[in-house]
Amino acid sequence: MESPPEEDFCSICHDGFTLPCQANCSHWFCGHCILRVWHHGSALQPCKCPICRRFITLLIPTDAAEPEASRVLENIEKYNRNFGGGSSSLIQRLRDLPFFIRRLLREMMDPQRSLPIVLRVRVILAMALTAIYVLSPVDIIPEGVFGFVGFLDDLIILLIVFLHLATVYRSVLLYRHGVRLFVKAVIGKRDHINVEEAADANYDVDGRHRWMVKERSVSPQVSSLIAQEIH
Repeated sequence: MESPPEEDFCSICHDGFTLPCQANCSHWFCGHCILRVWHHGSALQPCKCPICRRFITLLIPTDAAEPEASRVLENIEKYNRNFGGGSSSLIQRLRDLPFFIRRLLREMMDPQRSLPIVLRVRVILAMALTAIYVLSPVDIIPEGVFGFVGFLDDLIILLIVFLHLATVYRSVLLYRHGVRLFVKAVIGKRDHINVEEAADANYDVDGRHRWMVKERSVSPQVSSLIAQEIH
């Protein structure tokens, strides 16, 4: 399990961490501290990191044994459901890329982590095919003809593969820390829910007990994850 550095402290309360949470910008905060920063701003958009001023679109908490942490975790999951789809900006995705790739590789090498087998296979296959292309003498832009410029296609392929893996891994983290408990609650209520009882979704009585997520309540990516989990 990821954890903050031993001698580090929350940059908001300037004290030891209480329910440490790592943001997609790699910085650590107390769970209730970073939520307080969000509550002081607009509830319709993600808050900015107090350190680097990047938008926080995903909060990843550590395992918590404290009973009082449950409420904070619920609010973190709500935050992730609202903003966990990430930014469509290429610049933001590139800035988040090192964070997701580092976590993904560490989790791949940790036998205690429950990374889905499908994702493990996808990562291994993608890296293997990328290595074959980079090492192969057959290139879109041959190095022997164009010199250093010939490495440009290799860099583009690597970037595309890493962006794809980061997007897939973000979906896994989003499910763990923003959708999983919500889906369990949905499944537990699906046979006796009504529209008035639904806080984050509308119940569509069409014979298939399908949940239609409100466009404003969660991101489209979360909506897709919920649909895949239920059906």
